[in-house]
Amino acid sequence: LRVSSVMSNAPILLNLDCDMYSNDPMVVHRALCFFLDPPLSTNLAFLQFPQVFPGINKHDTYGNEYKRLFHINPLGFDGSLGPNFLGTGTFFQRRAFAGKPLKPPHPELVRGQSSFMNGGVREPTCSEATMEAAHAVAASNYEQGSEWGST
Repeated sequence: LRVSSVMSNAPILLNLDCDMYSNDPMVVHRALCFFLDPPLSTNLAFLQFPQVFPGINKHDTYGNEYKRLFHINPLGFDGSLGPNFLGTGTFFQRRAFAGKPLKPPHPELVRGQSSFMNGGVREPTCSEATMEAAHAVAASNYEQGSEWGST
């Protein structure tokens, strides 16, 4: 998400694990159908597509399909403000990170606290400065010494 805020201020973000991919070429189109539907979009924070693993035997001996997580639990959470986020394969509305879906995002969430993100990077996306900023905010030590994660 930090890299996304350096590279763009797109209203929709995609979260994927580094070893995940979508074999559905229409997945972005399907997600946009939900996010661009006015009655739905004001109450929609994220849209998650279930993980599907190839080569699972007929009886799913080891529970690799995660049926409870992706098929059973979401239906049960429908009346409780919706299902949980399950880690990958998710499209988020950027404004969902700022609180209520109808509330405009706090400027800090749009720009971030880093000097790279304050005011945005004024260079083209492929510039050396932009790529340097993206690498800096993606580094594993980016939050070192910050208040992030403390209570």
